[in-house]
Amino acid sequence: MLRLDPANDALSSVAPAMIPGVEPIPGEARADATIAVVLPYFPSILKGGRLGLHNIYPDGDGVAREYLVYRNDYGWRVPSPPARIMRDLNVKLPASTSVLLNWRGPAFTYRTVSFADVFNDMLSSERKRPPGEFTGKIVLIGSTAPSLFDIKPTPMTSLHPGVEILATAIDSMKHDDYLRFPQGRIVYPLLAALIVWVIGFLIYRDPEGNRIDNVVGTFEFILLASSYASINLTHTCINLTGPFAVVLAYYALARLYGVATRKVLETSALRDATERDGELGAFLLLIRAGESGQPAPARNVKQLRGGIDPDKIVITLSNLFTTPLATGVPFNWKDMTPVAMLALDQFVLWVNADTPYKTARKYLAAVKAAGPHKFKMGGTGSKQEDQIITVAIEKAAGVKFTYIPFKGGGDVAVQLVGKHIDSSVNNPIEAVGQWRAGKLRPLCVFDDARMPYKNKVTDTMSWNDIPTCKEAGVPTDYVMLRGIFMPGGVTKPQVDFYVNLFKQVRETPEWKDFMEKGAFNTTFMSGAEYTKWVEKTENVHRGLMSEAGFLAKK
Repeated sequence: MLRLDPANDALSSVAPAMIPGVEPIPGEARADATIAVVLPYFPSILKGGRLGLHNIYPDGDGVAREYLVYRNDYGWRVPSPPARIMRDLNVKLPASTSVLLNWRGPAFTYRTVSFADVFNDMLSSERKRPPGEFTGKIVLIGSTAPSLFDIKPTPMTSLHPGVEILATAIDSMKHDDYLRFPQGRIVYPLLAALIVWVIGFLIYRDPEGNRIDNVVGTFEFILLASSYASINLTHTCINLTGPFAVVLAYYALARLYGVATRKVLETSALRDATERDGELGAFLLLIRAGESGQPAPARNVKQLRGGIDPDKIVITLSNLFTTPLATGVPFNWKDMTPVAMLALDQFVLWVNADTPYKTARKYLAAVKAAGPHKFKMGGTGSKQEDQIITVAIEKAAGVKFTYIPFKGGGDVAVQLVGKHIDSSVNNPIEAVGQWRAGKLRPLCVFDDARMPYKNKVTDTMSWNDIPTCKEAGVPTDYVMLRGIFMPGGVTKPQVDFYVNLFKQVRETPEWKDFMEKGAFNTTFMSGAEYTKWVEKTENVHRGLMSEAGFLAKK
């Protein structure tokens, strides 16, 4: 049957009840309704009752994607041919009025035979076609009529014969594999909101971290992969492009807002600092490099190479030397301008307080007596300060440790308290809490002179009571830089500004208190003296790391 424009229904004399296979919907059917429809010409077909609407209704863009199960006309359920066939086959019909077709392929995917050939073979006394050729098959007899708009564009091709669209609809309903397309009006927004909340929480916790980029990328990949997998591996299309777009838009806006806010804050803070009288005329903006594949010095110097900006400084440690030497990254401190040494960080040889070792000499004697690699030395990272000091101890005392690297000094102290390692060379500030609690014991400090701080840290000892390692019979010393650099090419007045600034900072009570709590060596250098010290220390590190086999292979 062909359904005509419903605007012509009032002109028709065909009532739905007159059409075989049309069923009333309880409580909805109008007895006086008529519908404009073209019925088959042959009475035998009408009597057979296998009738259905073969209309194809494309979407708004003109592409046919769905097929009718039935039409609800004035409370009458008018079936489509696939629905009528499913009734005869006792196949459960979809609950919806239409289904999204599961295409078997492009046009002419289904096998076709010529009606004339079949008809002539049936009239022939000598039949050549197989007798069971159509047994157990659903056969569609008809033709494609371009003049009746029986060729439609589909997702598979721009010219798809109507008879093959009908065959696809029958296949989809018969095998119950028509495409499901859940709307997800509640689930999808909730999913997008959850991901946005996670991203917002991560940005709050770590606004500059590259981990956020990885998390967002992972979420976006999962959303797209889930949509792709659902439509290719199942009959249900989980369309997550909405949450994908929302997450991407939120992340982009959050990043743009962060950049804009940071710029405004920088400008405002710098302007405010320069307008103040009687206070330090500077504002320090800490730039955290994040967690990427590059070592921190290389990331920092890239930022400084962005231009000769006298408002940018970098605070560096001795990894200024160790990281380039150990990794071979294309970086050297000479790419920047030395400003000042603010302090030097000490290293102390620590053991667990429950051990019998009271001096460094006795501890190293026990290490030597136990044999190579029996004692474990813990430290921060590999081929960095802690391991370099360990190698220096081994060379001076004729011993061999098993060096175990950890993420940070706090982890090292915890491992030593738990007796998972035998000793460490932590900075004072990294282990002072465990020392004060009576869990760790300092044996010696790796400096030329004792630390000057005489206030008691424990009931019996101050930092000054810890002997130097040379006093304890271990001829080894090592201190770590806490220095300031600026971009290469800045002027001397610009450097002098920061030198004078940090001299003022060093005179504040807060700085002095911080130095004592961390037991820092308060040596200060600037100008040529500082540059000469950096050059000398770089060569010292190159020698130590060469002897230890820590230099990057060229």
